[in-house]
Amino acid sequence: MDLICDALDAFNRAGKLSQLAKDTELEAISEAWLGKILYKGLKKNSKARAHLYDCMLLCNTLYPKIVIEEAWYQLAANYL
Repeated sequence: MDLICDALDAFNRAGKLSQLAKDTELEAISEAWLGKILYKGLKKNSKARAHLYDCMLLCNTLYPKIVIEEAWYQLAANYL
């Protein structure tokens, strides 16, 4: 359980730092992994859906870049 909490903290920190650096793709990646951890690890589906939905919104802002073939995008799409 400690490892799950450490992973959540690390992805939260990565998301906040990427937001400060205006790196939208890294923020979307961290949201996808947060959603997966909450969905599978902690079984908190409502919180997981919120993070996965945020990931999809961030993907729309990356429009010129096609992200549907990225592993993190497919991960978020499968759990959403």
